[in-house]
Amino acid sequence: MGVKGAGVRMQRGKRTIIRVFPGFDLFRYSFYVTGLRQAFPGARFVLTTRGFPDFHQHCLAFEVLEERSLKVYISAGDGPGYNENGLEWADVYAKRTLLEERVPEEYSANIIPMGPHFGVRVWGYLRSLIHGLHALLAAGGSIDSPRRHLVNCIRQVRSRLPEDQFQPAPSRDDYVFYSSTLYPTHPNYNRYRANFIRACRSVEDLAFEGGLSRTDGLSIEEYKDVTTISRYRIGEWWSKTQLSLVGFWAPGDQGAMTLKLGEYLAAGKVIIGLPVPHGMLPAPLLDRVHMIEVDGEISSIRNALQEIRHDTSLRRRIERNARDYYEEYLTPRRAIERFVGEARRRVSHR
Repeated sequence: MGVKGAGVRMQRGKRTIIRVFPGFDLFRYSFYVTGLRQAFPGARFVLTTRGFPDFHQHCLAFEVLEERSLKVYISAGDGPGYNENGLEWADVYAKRTLLEERVPEEYSANIIPMGPHFGVRVWGYLRSLIHGLHALLAAGGSIDSPRRHLVNCIRQVRSRLPEDQFQPAPSRDDYVFYSSTLYPTHPNYNRYRANFIRACRSVEDLAFEGGLSRTDGLSIEEYKDVTTISRYRIGEWWSKTQLSLVGFWAPGDQGAMTLKLGEYLAAGKVIIGLPVPHGMLPAPLLDRVHMIEVDGEISSIRNALQEIRHDTSLRRRIERNARDYYEEYLTPRRAIERFVGEARRRVSHR
């Protein structure tokens, strides 16, 4: 792992060493790999299994070697469950889908909300491939599918943009773009997103583009009217998202913190969405401050669209607040600083 960017506290006169469990999925954890590189300039990153339990590939675990080591485990999976080895090992366990009723009581002091994130491009093709090969060697055969591991290293180049391209841009008040995947087994997630699309189409003089996308022929009768076979290249998708009047958010399968929330906050976009549980966030997203809350029904969504179209002052204020929230809590660097800072605080109080 190469290192560039600005920093967290460093050891005086010493080069910080950070040990990283090598089996992580670069496609899924690219946001936080970017954060590590930005938060620790000049650090020496060591991919190694030494000192780590037998973790699976669905985590990013690292140890910052200071006067006292700081152990951070990041879990970006959709589900609300926990990895027992991660709970026992980590000083801080940062959890994406953090549902309060599922938090193990004996480890609750070490579990914190990861907050929204999204996929980004860390390196180009050559550097990503070199990283993938290096990780395979460091893992010593513990990675379940070496082929999938390398493919995911390349996917984050082909299917992602660098984080610094996720910036606000002027939006249109007569256009909404929303493209997402139609899932065969996520009934509530499908329903809320379909309601958003139908609400947009019902508003006079508001052009809608997108839909719930499937390219494999899957068809669900109740969503045929909002299903599309259109796919967008990553650059086109992002430019259309920036132009869109609003974004929409609803919890994913098992209450998951879906990626669109982070993308919309980075874009400084007005988010129309269901309330986000405060326990899943580093700080609350407030109704009419950072977003517009709705109940997920068409009439509620339509009313929110009409208000945002006609109240320019409210729209601009929410756009500014959304981007400010992202910069204060969620950028890759700030997220890593939160995790490491919390680990340092908890270790110092032992």
